[in-house]
Amino acid sequence: MRLGNKTLKETRKSNRLLSQIKQLNLDLRLVGQDDPILGTTDVMAKQWRHEQPGLELGAFELALRVRRLAMLLDERLSIVCRSLGISLSDFLLLMALRRQGLSGSLRPTEIMKMHSVTSGTVTYRIDKLIAQDFVARLKDPADLRSYLVCLTAHGRKVVDQGVQRFAEINDVALRAMTSLRGTTELFTEMLRYYELRMEDELTMEALAVPSAPKFASAHPRAGKNDIAETRGTSRKTQRSA
Repeated sequence: MRLGNKTLKETRKSNRLLSQIKQLNLDLRLVGQDDPILGTTDVMAKQWRHEQPGLELGAFELALRVRRLAMLLDERLSIVCRSLGISLSDFLLLMALRRQGLSGSLRPTEIMKMHSVTSGTVTYRIDKLIAQDFVARLKDPADLRSYLVCLTAHGRKVVDQGVQRFAEINDVALRAMTSLRGTTELFTEMLRYYELRMEDELTMEALAVPSAPKFASAHPRAGKNDIAETRGTSRKTQRSA
């Protein structure tokens, strides 16, 4: 009986929390959120229900929301990056370096794997960041044929400023929700499970299906001053932040 009472109590608590979050969403009516082209994920889900009535939208709708949220977060972070005079892709690399510690560094091969780009692209990016005094090259004591990429004092200052601003933006945006007891932990654990399941599924598929032939990428200096990246199409890139 005690177990039953505990379960009932937890259910009521969960329902109360869900009702509070739904009310927050009702209070957040946005101009244009019902636009059939530029509306929110609610619009996309409604359109899919209409076009494919038999489609199970539970997990699919969640995937649409997570994907759109990732795009919105990238847009917001891009604004922070522009204010600091750096591109988003370069800032993600600085973040990866900063996570290694104050004296941390990465090898070019590690950057290649992390961002899923060619060696030429990595060299181009590093040269550009060196010219901006964000990073420096150091000899690799473990491999004299290679080198290490590390943050300069200026690069460390810039990435710390950017991370702080981005953290503050998210804190302000989510404060009404995170102030509800248990919401942050619940949301984090749900997203962690989703992430781990996707990682597991992709790993199993990679082991089961032979890799498709890779095509030569464009010259790293082609196009605008930014380099072509696979960000958004590769899970490895998401680890760079």
